[in-house]
Amino acid sequence: MEKRFQSFVNENKLFKKTEPILVAVSGGIDSIVLLHLLSKTGFKFAITHCNFQLRGSESDADEMFVAALAKKYGCQIFIERFNTRKHAKENGLSIQMSARELRYKFFEEIRAKHKFKYIATAHHATDNVETILINILRGAGLTSLQGIPTRNKNIIRPLLNFTRKEIENYCNTEKLKWREDSSNTSDSYVRNKLRHHVLPVLKEINPSVEQAFSSYSQILAGANDVISQYAFNITKFFLKKTKDGVIVHAKGLKSLKLDEAIWFEVFKGFNFSPDTIHKLYSSNLKPGKFFLSPTHKLYIDRDVWTIVEIKIRPEIDITIKKTGTFHFSHFYVQIKKVRVTQVSMSDIKSNKIKDIAYFDANELTFPLTIRTFKAGDFFYPIGMKGKKLISDYYTDKKFSSLQKEKQLLLLCDKQIAWVMGERISEKFKVTDRTWSIYKFEFKPDE
Repeated sequence: MEKRFQSFVNENKLFKKTEPILVAVSGGIDSIVLLHLLSKTGFKFAITHCNFQLRGSESDADEMFVAALAKKYGCQIFIERFNTRKHAKENGLSIQMSARELRYKFFEEIRAKHKFKYIATAHHATDNVETILINILRGAGLTSLQGIPTRNKNIIRPLLNFTRKEIENYCNTEKLKWREDSSNTSDSYVRNKLRHHVLPVLKEINPSVEQAFSSYSQILAGANDVISQYAFNITKFFLKKTKDGVIVHAKGLKSLKLDEAIWFEVFKGFNFSPDTIHKLYSSNLKPGKFFLSPTHKLYIDRDVWTIVEIKIRPEIDITIKKTGTFHFSHFYVQIKKVRVTQVSMSDIKSNKIKDIAYFDANELTFPLTIRTFKAGDFFYPIGMKGKKLISDYYTDKKFSSLQKEKQLLLLCDKQIAWVMGERISEKFKVTDRTWSIYKFEFKPDE
């Protein structure tokens, strides 16, 4: 097995004997075998271990076991304890996803700080089968169906050529000790259900199932390369980056009558679900609709769509109690009180600069409120008789869904005085009887 290991490392150019690597060690059989093979074949390494504190004394015993391994092999060790449940709750993640996020972030911090070139994990060929099956059940695209890559940036998998059975046999032959994670016996996780109930059946049908899936992955990789290149050319032409996000020229994209697989590749960088991609591909969507992924939001607007990265943006509902200059996270506003003689009435009436507005100081009184749209909002647009729903105003102005969501409103005593940067209300305008004026300067975020 040592020769096969050495050959796999060399053939895939994973690392050299002169390059110390950081090895992720849980204490389980896979990582124990990886350590032993690295030692037997003369590679240099250090150990890193995460205690997720999910199994009480069992987790602590794993930590002590791995620390003893570091002494046995005479290498450095880096250990970190995490409050995984707290992290999962605070970030809206499952326990598994939380542990994964914490683990890889810690590994990368140690790698970069101590100048290790690579992080080695003990994923093997049977893990690869399970991963592909999980991705198939999730309806993943071609990239995900290629399974676990041998190398992914700084992450390497030197055991990916070996099955779980081969690892178990080697461990028994070498009389190695390891720690058994009790959670591996539970069917609470999808991976465990596949491992305990599906893989044994597949093994009965084809004892070389790992090799079959590996060959399948290689075929998909070749097909995906062709599709990815074509999708890349499509993306360059129909998706454009702007200050508001990524503009998708949907009408042109749909006119090409591409296969849905191409759409998966075009939109894969935005993490939308297969169901969302299918709806985008096959439906005539009405303006105003939007779709969410864990990282992005896509707005449907006529012939073009807008994709924006989801950023935590606090709800805007701000009270301003006096004049002055106020800087907020997404805009600033300056309010000055001036006399009529200090401004030109022609400037006031022409309203050429939309980010500047003038109000009758007798009508506009503090405190003022700045917020975004609420259902039922209306105002009295200057120069018009009667009121108008803000939603209708947005429609008339042909605002995109993104613009509607970002548009700010200035309110005085619960009445909308200004659609900020757009139009003021008739009720608060400067008239011939006005002697004192509030001048507003407003700059939204880009």
